[in-house]
Amino acid sequence: VELNIEDVNDNPPHFFGSSSVRISVPESYPIHTALYVARASDPDITPSVPLIKYIILQNSNDLFDIDKNSGELYLIRKLDYEIQQRHSLLISAVDGGGLSANLSLSIEVQDVNDNPPVFERSEYHVEISEGTKLESQ
Repeated sequence: VELNIEDVNDNPPHFFGSSSVRISVPESYPIHTALYVARASDPDITPSVPLIKYIILQNSNDLFDIDKNSGELYLIRKLDYEIQQRHSLLISAVDGGGLSANLSLSIEVQDVNDNPPVFERSEYHVEISEGTKLESQ
């Protein structure tokens, strides 16, 4: 008697660590460079249930993309702290049988001194007494 037992896809993928992650990224972070790697596992992965695929379900201003095989998240457009300081993404790991898990990713944008000072007027006139000390107000 030969008995063949096949695994049933009854376990959804799960992300390592927490299902909610917060990271900080400087607004000068280069595009097309991985800024986070989503990692999930699935005990049901077998030849009949292929590897996990990663997708972004909610994408903040379409600034981000994810490699569907590796889970590497990267920028496709520049961040700008002055426009938006926080981005929220919902990433899903889907196995070959359609079961999935979600990861909530909050991205805090760090300000970089990238804007020159702006003066309201082109000229300013002040009077300074002859005996005024340096750095006085």
